[in-house]
Amino acid sequence: MQSVVRITPNRDQLAHAGGSVEVAQIALGGVPRGAALVLCSDRQRGGEDGHVLNELAMHGYEGIAATVDGTEGLDTQVSIVERMMERLARRGWHPGEVGVVGFESPIRLAARVGADAGFGALVTVSPTGLVEDGTDGLAGDLPALVSAVATPWLIMVGSCDPSAPAAAVTSLAGVLDERAAKYAQVVRFPGVAADYYQRSTESLELAASFDYWQRTLEWLNAQVEPRPTPLAQAWRDRHAVSAAPAQQVTHTRSHVRQEGA
Repeated sequence: MQSVVRITPNRDQLAHAGGSVEVAQIALGGVPRGAALVLCSDRQRGGEDGHVLNELAMHGYEGIAATVDGTEGLDTQVSIVERMMERLARRGWHPGEVGVVGFESPIRLAARVGADAGFGALVTVSPTGLVEDGTDGLAGDLPALVSAVATPWLIMVGSCDPSAPAAAVTSLAGVLDERAAKYAQVVRFPGVAADYYQRSTESLELAASFDYWQRTLEWLNAQVEPRPTPLAQAWRDRHAVSAAPAQQVTHTRSHVRQEGA
């Protein structure tokens, strides 16, 4: 049986407004399908970020990953994302050609990134900060924040995650359904906690980990703008199309879906 080839990510320190953070990066040759900017959770230390980047590379996405400290201020977290995007831009990537995937990252960071940067796609796995301490309802400032998101957004939570109670998830889904400027979807997996995205042999967790990853790839493939091949770019240049704004994937309304209530 032939073993799977794994790419060892390049690792270095990336400076940002609040200091520096270690990043892992995989660059692909040829014409990759797109790029991914991955925000990992503390659970993914010890090389798991490299596993995620390799899984994305198998589907044509080169990427960069960092573990963002959830206790850092929001402006510092946004600065990390901006510096990561600058690193991707050196490889010739535009925001619309990049998908952002966050694992247990703050919902406010996702909303800020989705509103400001013009990324092609946004995937949030087990977001934190949905509720205020001691309550089950959606935090009061979130409706306005998530309504400003202008990036197609996929949100996935586990039904047993105490930081994502059913009432808050239902409210979030309602807000996005009514106000989202771009296509949005909320998925709730039954019987699993916030760490369902990690590899497991338990049946429900195994099913959720498979499902969430398939949904992530499908979301990126549907929403991220493909990078043109050299021949396609040459054709655009000859016809002066490059002077016009790049065409974006757009949707007229949001769609919210919950599973496993």
